[in-house]
Amino acid sequence: TIKSCIPDYMRHSKNLTALLVESDPIRQKEGTSALRRAGYEVMVAATAADAIGVAHQQGTLNLLVIDAGLRTDAVQVLQELRAAGFYPQAVVLAALPNGTQRDEYLAAGYTAYLSRPLEGKRLQAALLAASSQQRG
Repeated sequence: TIKSCIPDYMRHSKNLTALLVESDPIRQKEGTSALRRAGYEVMVAATAADAIGVAHQQGTLNLLVIDAGLRTDAVQVLQELRAAGFYPQAVVLAALPNGTQRDEYLAAGYTAYLSRPLEGKRLQAALLAASSQQRG
């Protein structure tokens, strides 16, 4: 079911919000569809610079999904969101997974580093694993 993609600790929230930061219109559409199927209300930002403004407009943010192609901007977006009081789970999507890059994103506070395309089952597994680690 759709709810199975949502970690238990987040199920009490009626309106789960996800911010997809992706410049490619086709990937925006694919990512938006996958996130909606997973039960999220989706906001889209085409650039890292737009992401902070979009989050502020929404006022709440449960999940950040960002293109690894943004490189250092992806780390900066998460840092700026946290500085503004947003603490979403954060997922990086990579076209060509890279172990070193993965380690850098995870060290910067990202929840998961996934290869494209965004799929509900892999997203679910990554979020559940991260929520288990957070609860200790």
